[in-house]
Amino acid sequence: MDNKITKKRLNDFLAYDWIIIIAVILATIFLWELLFNFVEVRPTTGQSFKYYFDDGVDSSGNEQIYNAIDLNMPFSYDVLELQYEELTSDVSVIKARMQVQDGDIIFSSTDDDNATSDRAKSFVDSELSFKIYALEDLVSDAEKYLTSFLVDGASEITKENLSSEKIEKHFRERMKKDNRFRREEQILVGIEQEKARIENLVKETADLKYLLTVGDDIGLFFRYTMFEQISAIEGNEGYKPFYEEEIANGRKNMAYGINMAKLTGGKYQSNTYVKLDGASTADGVVMMVFNFLESQPDLQFETISFINMFVRECSDLYKDR
Repeated sequence: MDNKITKKRLNDFLAYDWIIIIAVILATIFLWELLFNFVEVRPTTGQSFKYYFDDGVDSSGNEQIYNAIDLNMPFSYDVLELQYEELTSDVSVIKARMQVQDGDIIFSSTDDDNATSDRAKSFVDSELSFKIYALEDLVSDAEKYLTSFLVDGASEITKENLSSEKIEKHFRERMKKDNRFRREEQILVGIEQEKARIENLVKETADLKYLLTVGDDIGLFFRYTMFEQISAIEGNEGYKPFYEEEIANGRKNMAYGINMAKLTGGKYQSNTYVKLDGASTADGVVMMVFNFLESQPDLQFETISFINMFVRECSDLYKDR
């Protein structure tokens, strides 16, 4: 039988069967895409941790931040991706990021002597675009979260009061679509990792709560009343009622961040990690947390461990903890 491929036979084949060839190629691409999506672990909002260097904040210490993260391992097993980004003065960029919950921490700048250019206060006032967490609220929400894992009848948040059954049940429910935990042996390993995550959060939350009781003595916190700055600007009188409502609700001078320069007495100086452009110290740099609790109810509190890492690295405030 003559099976020799000739130019005529090849032309005839391509002329009559090209539709089949294209269909096979498309089907192959589809099947590979389907397989890739099945086995790939795509980070969710909480599983991707991202911090920002705001306009005017020197990012040259970012390598040291990565080194500190590698050394201290502040994140749980469920944080799969670490990113950072440098911002410009154009706030439309950060607002676009916030619309898709892309961010956890921002290193910004504060200048109490020049309210109209205070970036940190502007971020807090952007409540309608995104939320900056008051640290008091962050601790309170973390405690509410942890309370859901306590054994029945317990009220004190301790490792001993955690319910293994409740942790396992919650883990199995929230990880149903996670490709890492398809087989039972994988799930069992994940449950132990989840228990460790919750137990660590108990300590981290308690430490941050303690910090809120001692930090004011050294001016550690960036305290501010939301809408105070924007309502004082001519033409923005409409914000005045919101500012007054904050005061009426007992939210005057909330702790919206950490003044990095006030972290002293640790192994490293805070300017090792952050400082303003052209500065030699961390004066004027404030670390703040974005509030995306609704989008990441389990992993929002990874930000607490991140904050505490700097407190431990740059100060002696936790030396007796």
